[in-house]
Amino acid sequence: MDEKNSNYYNKLGNEYFSKNLRKKAINSYQQALRLNPGYYPAYNNIGLVLNDIGDYSNAMAYFEQAIDLNANDISHLYNMAHTLENVGNIKEALHYLERIIHLCPNFQKAYSSLLSALNYTFSYAQVIYDTHIKWGNQIESSIVPIENIKVDKEPNRILRVGYVSPDFYRHSVTYFFEPILTNHNKQEVYTVCYSDSSNTDNFTKRLMASANQWHDCRQMNDDDLANLIQKDQIDILVDLSGHTAKNRLLVFARKPAPIQVTYLGYVNTSGLSRMDYRIVDKWTDPIEKVHPHTETLVRLPNTFLCYSPPEDSPPVVKEPMIINNYVTFGSFNAIKKINDATVDLWAQIINAVPSSRLYLKCHAFIDQPTRENYYKKFNAYGISNNRLIFNAFTHSFSDHLAQYHLIDIGLDTYPYNGTTTTCEALWMGVPVITLDSDRHAGRVGLSILQSIGLKGLIAYTEKEYIDIAVSLANNVELISQLRQSLRPLLSSSALCNASEFTHSLESAYREMWYRYCRVSKT
Repeated sequence: MDEKNSNYYNKLGNEYFSKNLRKKAINSYQQALRLNPGYYPAYNNIGLVLNDIGDYSNAMAYFEQAIDLNANDISHLYNMAHTLENVGNIKEALHYLERIIHLCPNFQKAYSSLLSALNYTFSYAQVIYDTHIKWGNQIESSIVPIENIKVDKEPNRILRVGYVSPDFYRHSVTYFFEPILTNHNKQEVYTVCYSDSSNTDNFTKRLMASANQWHDCRQMNDDDLANLIQKDQIDILVDLSGHTAKNRLLVFARKPAPIQVTYLGYVNTSGLSRMDYRIVDKWTDPIEKVHPHTETLVRLPNTFLCYSPPEDSPPVVKEPMIINNYVTFGSFNAIKKINDATVDLWAQIINAVPSSRLYLKCHAFIDQPTRENYYKKFNAYGISNNRLIFNAFTHSFSDHLAQYHLIDIGLDTYPYNGTTTTCEALWMGVPVITLDSDRHAGRVGLSILQSIGLKGLIAYTEKEYIDIAVSLANNVELISQLRQSLRPLLSSSALCNASEFTHSLESAYREMWYRYCRVSKT
């Protein structure tokens, strides 16, 4: 045993990994294990490197060894849970996350991961809500909100609106946020962006140019960021992350702004009573089907989304079924949305349409055992591998969009719909069939299709979902018409009308502000 030298090689491996020298990092960690086979940090770190390159199955094997050697190390358990999510095994991921929270109830990253993961399950909405509330109560009982927030309560002055996000780069959130930031009326709103983005690109630069003020907050702790927001005298603070990775909900728990709003990046309640509003629409959260939430729901007049089609989009081409003589269904959603219930629906559709194919594209398929697992899922329905196309990645974003040239009909996931993937498919001329669910996450597809007038692609039962897909597959003329009409239809819809959407959002902000000013005077 040589603990001292094992530590040295482990630290050396960390140094290599921080510089993306992955092979050298693994070699160093392995040297640490040669010196001390029971040195569990090295097993964990090898797992992290393998996870980083998409070798998920081997990564989990190393995390398992680390856990066997030190069962109560929450970092090992968390890394295992994160990798299980990466391969779509939400049930097992939740098992590890629950174990972490039992060991360390204050590990907020794990708690947010658990809350986020619940949205991918068929758990009852009330159960999911109760779990969010439990987290929120725990947080708010331990964090004292900022008092005596000083803002000018003039109802009609320019509003200072702050946006908080770790995703201010080429990211799904940015496709829907950039048109808002760009179209804000500077006579109505002064915008301040609080960025936790570790990635920067041209999207970041454009956002920085559009904002009135920009703060890089990566090195700030929650107290420092809350104090900065208070110093900036923000009137309305908007969370764009919810419980997704790198969120700053603990800042919102400190209540640094008089009005706090959650929007866009998360499909459920924050669980915080100090979050005042949540922005939705009449389709995602209909009044007659409303589910519990801590926030007051603000329903925008059209869809709650504002999509900005990519500038580097390839042109729409003819539907592939003309050349192939068979229909290709497809989905580019993350694998954690492709649960067994979704596989069952898709398998029934493939079996009902002779010679049809199914094209799935998601990063998890870079891992061969994960691909094999999904082959087996479809094989169980009698679908052979030659009818399945699994792709992991493309070389560029333009190439990613060009993959829609290979698809005739898009299939949405259930009960957690696609958002960006649905908009991209429609933009590339691919109609998407969605299945209505009992929650916001399962009604986003409905909201998108309603906003562009494609009610016929919305199913309200599993049978309808299958019937619509099979019927459309047998209607070559309609597929061809949709192929050519979807992009202009999307362009002219409320979904892509950034100026009108932003005006509606600003009106909602103003009404929140009026309400705050009225209450403050009483």
